[in-house]
Amino acid sequence: MARAIEKKILHFSIYDVIVLAFLALLTYGISLLASRWTGTIVYQAKISMSPIALIGYTFFSMSRGFIAYGLSLAFTFGYGYLAAKNRYAERILIPILDILQSIPVLGFLPGIVLGMIALFPHSDIGLEFASIIMIFTGQVWNITFSFYQSLKSIPKDLIEASKIYGFSKWKTFWNVEVPYSMPGLVWNSMMGMAGGWFFLIVCEAFTLENKNFMLPGIGSYMAVAMSNGYVPGEFYGIIAMILMILAIDIFFWRPIVAWSNKFKMEEVASEEESTSFILDVLKNSHILKFFRDLTNLQKFQSKYSHKEVKHPSENLYESQNKAGNVIFYSILGFVTAVIIWRFFTFVGNVNLS
Repeated sequence: MARAIEKKILHFSIYDVIVLAFLALLTYGISLLASRWTGTIVYQAKISMSPIALIGYTFFSMSRGFIAYGLSLAFTFGYGYLAAKNRYAERILIPILDILQSIPVLGFLPGIVLGMIALFPHSDIGLEFASIIMIFTGQVWNITFSFYQSLKSIPKDLIEASKIYGFSKWKTFWNVEVPYSMPGLVWNSMMGMAGGWFFLIVCEAFTLENKNFMLPGIGSYMAVAMSNGYVPGEFYGIIAMILMILAIDIFFWRPIVAWSNKFKMEEVASEEESTSFILDVLKNSHILKFFRDLTNLQKFQSKYSHKEVKHPSENLYESQNKAGNVIFYSILGFVTAVIIWRFFTFVGNVNLS
């Protein structure tokens, strides 16, 4: 079994190289965020007008958007489920939700900022959370309404089938209700996140009680450029925003849209199905396949414990290509490591203040 596992893990492909490169970048990004959040509080960060600094600013803005989206999903699942499943709570929660979505982002500004600064008076976490929550208020309402409506429109046959199979409420939620709501949830999530980007300048650069607050990000970069009349800076900020949105669409939304197609309940299959190279990478990565199997112990044991019997010609073919594969992927891994190291060195030397 150990030999089978080792063979499976070491059977690298180009997909695994891409996954490892992404994990390396993600790890570095998390460490960069941690160093930023745990620093001493700075109410008004110094914003560099250098286009190179926009690399770091774009990352900070994108991170706030995704953290806000995570909070939006958590709020949606709790609030939407309670409103859909309890008719007494529905009478209260839905009107409240309707009122909240009518309040502009600036309406939440004073209470959120003062509250977060009071909770975290000595670090940047307070201001960061204030910005994230304001972005959250620009994202969450569409997502919550979509999830609530999906839960209300689930066919009774599906609910009855889950009861027949003895599903608990928790299992019904994750195996019936969430999958059924997934197509609408995905599209409204895209709209919600777009709404968050629309208010990015307000969320990263704002004034409260004659005091200016500014966090490093695309929004604050554009705010400084506009206040100084620096037209090239405004142009750079717009380009950075466009590139960020395109990257999120390609690397995040398109794979999710393609994946969510399997949850559609249609009698006639769609003529054009969404595809995504990133989704193909995630599906074909041997590393991710191994860890997916590892989460299912029974499947893991059955897949890796049996002894594989192969035809002699297959063994000969594998032995002939083994050396070439090792050399190719070793070179590819080395080049990838060098590129990642150079990128880290470059970003680490960029002055964001």
